[in-house]
Amino acid sequence: MSHGQGKITINLERIAEEAERQRLLAEERARQKKEREEKRTEERKKAQMESALRKKELEIYLRLVKSKSEEIITFTEVNQENIEKKDVQLKKAFIDVYSEYQICCKSLGESPDKYSCSAESIAIIKEIAQEQYRRIAGNDFLNTVVENAVAETFQELGYEAFATKNIVKKSGKKSKSTLIDYGDTTAINVVQKSDGSIIMSIVGKGEDNTIPTKTEAMDITSKSKTFCGMEGKIIERLAEKGVIVTEYTATPPSVENVAKVNLQEYRRTKENYDKAGTKKKAITQGKTNG
Repeated sequence: MSHGQGKITINLERIAEEAERQRLLAEERARQKKEREEKRTEERKKAQMESALRKKELEIYLRLVKSKSEEIITFTEVNQENIEKKDVQLKKAFIDVYSEYQICCKSLGESPDKYSCSAESIAIIKEIAQEQYRRIAGNDFLNTVVENAVAETFQELGYEAFATKNIVKKSGKKSKSTLIDYGDTTAINVVQKSDGSIIMSIVGKGEDNTIPTKTEAMDITSKSKTFCGMEGKIIERLAEKGVIVTEYTATPPSVENVAKVNLQEYRRTKENYDKAGTKKKAITQGKTNG
């Protein structure tokens, strides 16, 4: 039986070069794979966002149409005599589109412009209303994204949201206040405006509309100073989630600028908090051997 025999020598330098080449090759493959996955993820997210936006536009349209039939529309801005002289069908079409336009304006906190009853006005108002639908849907979607990112960020930092309140000003502009537990006597108040901007502040927990006492004001101010050191980290975490906070300005804490919220006006989102906004202690039950 023939056989071969030879001596084996090890070229450590060559082995190291090959190992490095294989490592770089593996890294490049991993990088390309990651890029493909990120691209697919981004495409899925984009498709989901576009789908959600279209769904939101439809929901808002249906909601506005429904509310139009329930809301009393006044036409002080419209020349009523001019309407009466027009064709009945034209009048009805004008009232329909102008009603939708008024409701959109109210939702956006804007004042409706005056229009005469005409086919030209109907065309103009329809175009404006379509743009308003997109703005309303975009604002709602943006607010949802921001709200989720804020909640996740504070949860990651060890703080729990426990109550919310929707705010509607006389102008029609909307905002949402979310309270995040920051001790027995204070909370982080995150106010999210309809334009997507947010305001963060430390507030006292109250059960009425009274102003903070001197002791409470000092407590809130002290907690505010501590919270100031967290703001940078919060903004960084939000940026990681795609929510970029720009032009953020902080007002130095002082006893003159503090506030207290009335928890009776808020809706509890966590059952483990009492009416005073205090987290209930968990009750541990043990077994006793008889």
